[in-house]
Amino acid sequence: MARLVVAIGIYCVALLVIHAMYAGAAARARRWLMKPSATRLLSRLSAVVFLGFGVGMLTLNL
Repeated sequence: MARLVVAIGIYCVALLVIHAMYAGAAARARRWLMKPSATRLLSRLSAVVFLGFGVGMLTLNL
């Protein structure tokens, strides 16, 4: 029973650390995404990805 309590405690601490890291990364990403050049770059990258998906679907022989 003591091992279970320790394991749950470790899991909770790890979860808190991971979520704190996500929050920090999101704050940095928000500052970066507020720049018009960053949104333009992200838009272009997503367009290239969707174009790649489309080409990949066209080349499938189903």
